[in-house]
Amino acid sequence: MPRLVALVMLLSSVTAALAQTQFPGVAPSVPSPFTPPPQLGGAPAPPVALPVPRVSPNRQTGPSLVTRPRGRPVEVPGGPSNFSNQVERCLDAAANAGIGPNGRAAFTRRCVQ
Repeated sequence: MPRLVALVMLLSSVTAALAQTQFPGVAPSVPSPFTPPPQLGGAPAPPVALPVPRVSPNRQTGPSLVTRPRGRPVEVPGGPSNFSNQVERCLDAAANAGIGPNGRAAFTRRCVQ
């Protein structure tokens, strides 16, 4: 009986050695250095709060009177003071005053300054 066990062990070790020489290109498994370390508890890390950009307070401007080189002054109504709203109000006031498209561009440049 001990001889049979020794023979089986010898044959299994020989076949294992032969199997390793048959596939020389297979490398043993090694953990990748690029994988992140496992987190404790299995839960993801809490999200990081990003700073929120500050928004200027909603300032209102009063109505203004914009002069034209040739023509009557035009009253521009007041409203929020950001640039896009000022441009829109100036364009509306120029259209209401009957100024043409080319004149509106020059009027708006003067109005928004």
